[in-house]
Amino acid sequence: MQEDLNLQGNELNYFTTTFNVAYCVMLIPSQIIMTYVRPSFWLSGLEIAWGVMTGLMAMVTSAKQVYIIRVFLGLCESSAWPGMMTLFMHWYTPTELAKRMGFYHSCQAIGTMMSGALQAAIMSTLDGHHGLAGWRWLFVINAIITVIWGSLGLVSIMRPSK
Repeated sequence: MQEDLNLQGNELNYFTTTFNVAYCVMLIPSQIIMTYVRPSFWLSGLEIAWGVMTGLMAMVTSAKQVYIIRVFLGLCESSAWPGMMTLFMHWYTPTELAKRMGFYHSCQAIGTMMSGALQAAIMSTLDGHHGLAGWRWLFVINAIITVIWGSLGLVSIMRPSK
């Protein structure tokens, strides 16, 4: 990525900074919005938008484009953790809540551990495939998985209880 986009100096760090600033700016408004918009639409819609933005990262040609996309990624992601915790608190009894939250956080840690191996496998097997650099494939695969899960969330969360 650094060579393809001709990144200089601290631009990789600035990508993270732009994401974090947008995340912080949208954190409280996103929770207020969720009180007016059903979480099934809001959280799943943001997940789908996040997936589309991630897919666009595979097409960038300059650092400026990355900055713009990272801002939108931060805005979309700001609802994820607090939104899930809100759903947990509405769905589960106090005795179930700690177990569910613990499982959720454990899955995040396991996903982080596994992602490094998955990234290495994608980079080594898909680098140059169909003319795309390996780092671009990472974003393509991530986008596909994210849009699928976001769509499944839209269907599964909004299903009325009987």
